[in-house]
Amino acid sequence: MARETLLDPAAVPAARVHRWRAEAADLDAAARDYESTLRMAAAGAPWLDLALLGLGADGHTASLFPGTAALAEQSRLAVAVDVPAVGGRRLTLTYPALLGGGAVFFLVAGGDKAAALADVLRPGSVLPAARIVHGAAPVCIFCDHAAARDITSAS
Repeated sequence: MARETLLDPAAVPAARVHRWRAEAADLDAAARDYESTLRMAAAGAPWLDLALLGLGADGHTASLFPGTAALAEQSRLAVAVDVPAVGGRRLTLTYPALLGGGAVFFLVAGGDKAAALADVLRPGSVLPAARIVHGAAPVCIFCDHAAARDITSAS
């Protein structure tokens, strides 16, 4: 779906798109393979040209959920993580990958995200997405009115 709706219309060369095997039985191996692919493809450039992220009502992004081990990762670019909130394991990019890339865009929709978005925008927020919002450059946040309803000048 991403290829059909975003990548192909933007004429992104296939060689610049790297899909990971989130359906693999061994997610740890899939994460290592993806990290290797990123390191080889980047060749000294940012890991990612662009990260398009969402925001969960709990402040998670990119499967970086509150209280999970992936939040403490400091060297790996991709890891498999146990996520009790969803009852399973997922692959995620880590802070080193997301903060070491190019631009970061967040797409946030729905009133259930309003409190999280306002919190993430506040300096000192401890929500996982806040570390990216306040640590990456440039960051652009696209949100609908419902998601923006709790944003104040203090956010």
